[in-house]
Amino acid sequence: MSNTILKANRSYTFADYFELNYPTEDILTELGYRYQLARLTLPTAQREIIVEGLRQTLYKRLPHVSLNSETARREVLVAPVLFELLT
Repeated sequence: MSNTILKANRSYTFADYFELNYPTEDILTELGYRYQLARLTLPTAQREIIVEGLRQTLYKRLPHVSLNSETARREVLVAPVLFELLT
């Protein structure tokens, strides 16, 4: 595989991939993957997620965090949802 996008002598962080100015398909091909757009049929939960508790957690944390960066939004808004799904 010819490394035309990624440099062999460089280490990449997750955020670095968002700064690459190449189509997603090209980056994935270089990494040995492929991209396919398809509708997913995901299983449904057997229990209800406690939305009110999640809402209270978010409203309690939001005044303490600036949501100006993608990282902040991901950590503050998405992480609680993922943790709720894990329990």
